[in-house]
Amino acid sequence: LVLISAVLITFCTSARIQKTSDQTIKPLTGTWELKMYKYGYSTSEFRKFPKGKRAIQLITDDYFTWVHLDSATKKIYASASGRYTYDGNNFVVNVDYGLGMDSYLGVQSKYTVKVEDNLYFLSGELVDGFIIEEIWERIH
Repeated sequence: LVLISAVLITFCTSARIQKTSDQTIKPLTGTWELKMYKYGYSTSEFRKFPKGKRAIQLITDDYFTWVHLDSATKKIYASASGRYTYDGNNFVVNVDYGLGMDSYLGVQSKYTVKVEDNLYFLSGELVDGFIIEEIWERIH
């Protein structure tokens, strides 16, 4: 009984340490909500996401998915999903699937990312020169 307890304690402790290590390595893993953004082909001002609409992003160890939701219609009106890599500064996404993203399907985009507490700041340029700057807040 003592041996079984010791093994369980060791397993639980190492699982906790592993989880903490993974979170340190991949701080983007989680559920995020878009709070502010700048989009366009030239410099613009940060804007809040429109009232009644939400952008949620789910990031696992290897995949990302974001969806734009309309609270009034209860529908998803845009989304993208695919594989990604993250090296601590660069977030490189491959848009493998999408809704309303036809021109970006199969395209790889590279963004600069900075994580501070429960926020992550993303900036970059799409293949057509469209500039993106976003501020995401962790919600889970």
